[in-house]
Amino acid sequence: MTSPQDFTPEQLKAAIENMEREINLLTSHYGSLRQISVRLNKAVSVIDDHKDGVETKELLVPITESIYLPGQIAKTDFLVGIGGKIYVERNAEQAKTYFEGRHDELSQQIQQLEGSIQDRTSLLRSLKSLFIQKTEALASGNAKAEQ
Repeated sequence: MTSPQDFTPEQLKAAIENMEREINLLTSHYGSLRQISVRLNKAVSVIDDHKDGVETKELLVPITESIYLPGQIAKTDFLVGIGGKIYVERNAEQAKTYFEGRHDELSQQIQQLEGSIQDRTSLLRSLKSLFIQKTEALASGNAKAEQ
């Protein structure tokens, strides 16, 4: 395996550009996972708000983006989306357990992704430093050759 020390400045520049693209992709994925994490936390919060038995709770039911109908909650079972437009009916405790489990799994993925981003960022800094060293050495070598 070739060490970055053996790379030419052109190869280092290509490696830097590639690493920057990879970091941008991972960072974008990280942002998406954080948004999902917030939604899962909100789902648990909503379940906690509505799990205390059947009491009349007023709400607005969206019909379109700007039209709502007033409604009341008559039942505390939840339809939980489990992916692929598939929904299962769960009581409050089952729904909460499902979302907390998903959140825990997602938190682990987020931590792994954070580590990958940090590792790649560190490698990128090293590559940039090596690129600067090589281009400066090349420039000083060319200046000496011209004298």
